[in-house]
Amino acid sequence: MRVSILAIAYTQCLTLLVGLVPTSLAASSPKLENKLASICTKYEGKPIFDSDGRTSFATCKWIREMSATQTGSPFSAYQKVLASTEYVSDVKASPGFPKDLTCDSPSKTADGQELQCWVNLGIRVPVQFVADRSGVLEGVKMSLRYREVRRLAAESAVSRGRISKYYDAFVDATTEVHVATWDAAKLPSDTLQFDGDNLSIYVASQRVRR
Repeated sequence: MRVSILAIAYTQCLTLLVGLVPTSLAASSPKLENKLASICTKYEGKPIFDSDGRTSFATCKWIREMSATQTGSPFSAYQKVLASTEYVSDVKASPGFPKDLTCDSPSKTADGQELQCWVNLGIRVPVQFVADRSGVLEGVKMSLRYREVRRLAAESAVSRGRISKYYDAFVDATTEVHVATWDAAKLPSDTLQFDGDNLSIYVASQRVRR
């Protein structure tokens, strides 16, 4: 079963809390390396969580491993759907369609057509597949309070007994690392906007870029 990249990131957050780090997926780009270096400077040495009566602190190694565990991005995940599906009416039948998305039926909008979907990340996150008037897919857009998603993941770790307490630096660092990693993965036609709390993403279909 395929699940959304954002849902995977939610689970990976819990994995990193206890130091179980999966294998690195790829080398970082210079842009990402510079951003990670900045994040290291900002958070290294700050407390991130308590477990077994001990406090763990952020390190550059932990920050870089967190970036490396991102096994994909919303951009790569939804590009697979857009590449394999031409029409909005066929999106849910796409081989790459995330099975954790709940969707309505396609509907008409002022500019074309849209398939409204949602994924549950502790909060209900809207995902829209956007098409022109003839139903040809143009892209995917989503907007969410991503820092809140990271906070909910940390609270889940506490409720499961994996840690006894988390600190603001954990939520802030994981949020910034994920956003930086995804930003480095996007194509020139894609967009990512992050204001420190709210994350907006648009994944453009390459089919319509002749």
